[in-house]
Amino acid sequence: KMMRQWQQWSSTTIPSLIEPYLVYRRLSRNFQDVVDYELPQCNCQLSRRLKVLCIQFNGLKTVDLMVCPCVPAAVQLLRMGFFPCALLGPTLA
Repeated sequence: KMMRQWQQWSSTTIPSLIEPYLVYRRLSRNFQDVVDYELPQCNCQLSRRLKVLCIQFNGLKTVDLMVCPCVPAAVQLLRMGFFPCALLGPTLA
């Protein structure tokens, strides 16, 4: 199971996060500024609510996401400046 998870991270998840990471880095002026991110609206039949605890330098923040295959949690979190701690359904970032 661990090998499949590593393969998923290395072949799918990490490559899908490169562009959002570079965009966030540019918009935040290399992490100097906070970037406002508007949560996407998806009316997909597969969307579900996900609560994620995000660790910041000055404290904790809880974020409610609507996730689905169209807008995965990992991409949404990275666009807000957080990195997910789990591949699917992260509860910590």
